[in-house]
Amino acid sequence: MLKARDGKQRKESPKPYVPGTPLSKLAVKRGTRILAYLLISAFLFLFLGQLMSLGQGLVRVLINLVILMAFASLLYMEGAKIGEDDVAFGEIAYSRRENGHTIPRDDLARCFHPIKGFVTAAAGVLPLFLVCLIFAFMAQKQVYRLGALPDWVTAFERDRSVQLALAYYHETMPVLPENILRVLVRLLLFPYVSIFGPENADAMLFMERLSPLLVLLVPSFFGVGYLRGPAQRSMVHSDIAKNAKRRVRREKKARKKRVEKNERII
Repeated sequence: MLKARDGKQRKESPKPYVPGTPLSKLAVKRGTRILAYLLISAFLFLFLGQLMSLGQGLVRVLINLVILMAFASLLYMEGAKIGEDDVAFGEIAYSRRENGHTIPRDDLARCFHPIKGFVTAAAGVLPLFLVCLIFAFMAQKQVYRLGALPDWVTAFERDRSVQLALAYYHETMPVLPENILRVLVRLLLFPYVSIFGPENADAMLFMERLSPLLVLLVPSFFGVGYLRGPAQRSMVHSDIAKNAKRRVRREKKARKKRVEKNERII
């Protein structure tokens, strides 16, 4: 028994389908859509950063968990929809194979396979995973650095002893690859940054070391949703069968009424 979208329990009505191939160009092509979702979310975090940093402690954690759950639900529903479409295509391919037709490789790539959703998600998140993996090995604990001197101090720097003491303030900090990657990784994982707490250097280092795993977490819901494909398709068949039975009952009822009406006339 399956629970449908309207909350009612419905009996499964599965139909046979041809299992597809998990690794294909189509899976990689679909993965670009997952990558687009992730990049768009990172762009949105630029504007939602203040909202996601509101509150302290539990409130901030809850806000960011809700955002992560909403994004995960979006990918879950996307995966379920594509999984259902692939099962439907697999049913068509099964019917063609039963009629003696050969199924082309491109058509097999469009048929459902249980791990295809995870392959698609992995193909999409792979570039970002590699970025996070590289940064995880480079990440170091951030320490406090001195800021700029106020303008009124400039006059005192003519004194040799004062100038030597303040020379550190004039040292330029080079832009290292680590710093560039840190900005990119934290932007991609902004909800986790808010959850761990950007003011805690130790927590940030721990989050950055975990970033290769964290970046995989939300996209994996696409694969979980894709597994729902056969169940979603079974509900469609159940609805079709249920509507067909209703139509037959209505026709029988209407036919019975016509017979009774004719008998009364006679």
